[in-house]
Amino acid sequence: MGPKFRTLLLSSVAIGLFFTGCKKDDPCKDLSCLNDGTCINGKCACADGYEGESCAVEERSKLIGTYVGTIMFNSQQFPIGLVISESPESVTHVAIGDSASNWSARVVGPGLIFERQVFDDGATINGSGQLVGNTLSLYLSISGVYSILSLTKQ
Repeated sequence: MGPKFRTLLLSSVAIGLFFTGCKKDDPCKDLSCLNDGTCINGKCACADGYEGESCAVEERSKLIGTYVGTIMFNSQQFPIGLVISESPESVTHVAIGDSASNWSARVVGPGLIFERQVFDDGATINGSGQLVGNTLSLYLSISGVYSILSLTKQ
């Protein structure tokens, strides 16, 4: 073996070791992110409306159910019941109904955002809410009157 060949061989081995030594395992190689989630540094970044380690859980699922409680409206307290169900609008929305009307809300984590909605009789609703444990608190403006709903999931 001549000196040029030995130098070339040693250089090739050194370069190969250098690039092999820098190779890192892909932290996303064995991770499957569902529902359009994307793996970033070994963790799933979920698309809107989904949560969990693999983005398999709909955020709205924790809100689905029947609730009973009270509404404080015009300084008076009344009993109320609500049913929250999946909205056909999108995975980021829920449908909410009581004995008098139905409306929708956008799910943001454990919270709800009620964008302004107008009903057939001209009444309006907008506001927000938060689910903590089994207690749902809603802060709504119903036709301009501030209302607080305190509800328990059944």
